[in-house]
Amino acid sequence: MSYSALSLAMLNAEPHIFEPIQKIDVKTPEGTEGGVNAIINKHRGRINNVIPEGEYVRVQGQIPAAEIIGIADEIRSSTQGRAFFGYEFKGFEKVPPSLEEKVILDIRKRKGMPEEMASTKSWERFIYKRT
Repeated sequence: MSYSALSLAMLNAEPHIFEPIQKIDVKTPEGTEGGVNAIINKHRGRINNVIPEGEYVRVQGQIPAAEIIGIADEIRSSTQGRAFFGYEFKGFEKVPPSLEEKVILDIRKRKGMPEEMASTKSWERFIYKRT
């Protein structure tokens, strides 16, 4: 089977991109959890649990790995450096449809490929047509 046949098959299967997701666990002083929640939500994250622990609040959630860059400084500035936090790999999730094309085009640009979405028209010249 040729490379073009595989490429056509994959395009016809309507592929999607998945991204790595990190669990985030933040232990922050009471009263500063609102800022932490806002930061996680701003970076396409989701809050799974908010647990009060005495004078601290523990915020547990998940966030795409690509969004973690620079988030440590934001959490520190939001809590005046009094929060403790860590990340752990959770798995992969589908990239939201509204961002999928942008992510694909960014990858194609970074790899020096044509900056347009691949389609079956890109492979028509390789299709055997009986005459």
